[in-house]
Amino acid sequence: MIGSVYAWSVFTKPIATQTGWSIKEVTFAFSLAIFFLGMSAAFMGRAVEKYGPTITGTVSALLFGLGVISTGFAISSH
Repeated sequence: MIGSVYAWSVFTKPIATQTGWSIKEVTFAFSLAIFFLGMSAAFMGRAVEKYGPTITGTVSALLFGLGVISTGFAISSH
């Protein structure tokens, strides 16, 4: 999941081209991704200690997938 944020530079220009957004707007989306990455690490770290890696890993993967799908839908509906 962390690698997707680091791969952002690959997607910056195609997203800007596809949506008509400026690089500044696409960069703001990256800033949001970094923010939520940090927040998820802070909160899910405690959940891993309490519930274990299997349950929290599944929840994290589902939430990440939902975010990717939502992003794809937002871009395609533009």
